Amino acid sequence: MGSKSLGLICLAGVVLLGAACSQQPAKESSAEESAIVVPPVVEPQAEVGKEESVTIPVLEDRVVSEDKGLFVRDLDGRRIKAISKGTQINGSRMLKNGELPERILNSEALMKYSWGVGTLEDQSILFAWEFTSPK
Repeated sequence: MGSKSLGLICLAGVVLLGAACSQQPAKESSAEESAIVVPPVVEPQAEVGKEESVTIPVLEDRVVSEDKGLFVRDLDGRRIKAISKGTQINGSRMLKNGELPERILNSEALMKYSWGVGTLEDQSILFAWEFTSPK
C-alpha cells in the first residue's frame, strides 16, 4: 500500500471516528499530499429546553354495548337523544376532566362516568365511555 492510500485511510478515520490520525505519510509522498488539513469533526448538540412533545390522540370507532343503549349529549353536555345497542360512534377519543363541559362537571351523577367525544351522523357528540366497546 502506498503513502497516498494510507493518507485516505487516515482521513476516513478522522471523519468517521472523530479521533486524530497518528499515521504519517511515507517520505516519498509529495508536499501536496502531506499538506492536507482535515478540520475537526463537530457533533451537533441539541439545545436544552427547546424540545416540545406533541400528543396526538388516537381516534377509534366505538360501538354501544349497553343492552339499554345510552344517551348522547351535545358538546355543551345537553342530552340529544338515546341510541341503541350496536350503534357505531366514529372517530372517538376519551376526554380528560378539563375538557368536559360545565353541565357534566356540575352533575354528581354524570361525573361517575368517563366521557368520550365522537361523531354520530356527522354531529360531534359526548357519550359515557363505559357503555361502549371498541369496534
